[in-house]
Amino acid sequence: MMRNTMLGLIILCCAVLITSAARRPTVASTPITSATSLAAQPVAAKPVIIKQSAAGKELMEAQQGIGDLTAKFALIITGAGKNGEDFTAQGKMWLTTGRQYAVQYEQPERQRLVSDGNKRWLYLEKINQVQIQSLPPAGNANDFFLELGGGLPALVKQCEVKRFAVEKNMPGVSGYILVPNIGTQLEFTQVKLWVQGKNLLPVRVVVQAVRQVRVEFSEVEIHTLEELVREPEKGVPTSTFRFEPPKDAEVIQMF
Repeated sequence: MMRNTMLGLIILCCAVLITSAARRPTVASTPITSATSLAAQPVAAKPVIIKQSAAGKELMEAQQGIGDLTAKFALIITGAGKNGEDFTAQGKMWLTTGRQYAVQYEQPERQRLVSDGNKRWLYLEKINQVQIQSLPPAGNANDFFLELGGGLPALVKQCEVKRFAVEKNMPGVSGYILVPNIGTQLEFTQVKLWVQGKNLLPVRVVVQAVRQVRVEFSEVEIHTLEELVREPEKGVPTSTFRFEPPKDAEVIQMF
């Protein structure tokens, strides 16, 4: 199993634009998964840059050959708490090709987001509510962190990409900064990526929007497509990307 890849997929649940419907009694009972919807506003239009830099090409090629991925994460959104404090969340995610993913939040409360490639379920365990939504069209750059193998190129094509010098206490780590081109509809003004390894394993992602979103990663593991052809049993089980609502749960269709 490899431990190196560019999680172009992960600003992590930062732009899954699931909005809470019906019952939203407290901040603690609303979806954790729309971090960027808490942090972002549309950006002013600018002319689109077509020619891509060498740094952009590096990022576009980084996910090629990745079959699946698992990672633990910590998510911090500045000033997004109930009383203006920083909002924090922790959990684990699983991703595979075909726009299939699962995100399990453990803190501040248990929530689960699951996509089978066609629709997604958000289970709010505290209020026993399931929200079901069709996936947006493929290639949406705002969902790049969850479209394994396809979303990152869609993002990079809409951004100017440059390298930046990382902190001296992070040996072996490289930095990339992505700024949306004028004329795009991206929901942030800047993304900074700290990565390491030949396939650009993410260490940290910072999204600058109305509020700053930071994601720290650990225990990132992948299987390549080649590995999964030889030994498919090593991959993330397909059941991970399926969800059956509890029989007593409130189900809200959001198609």
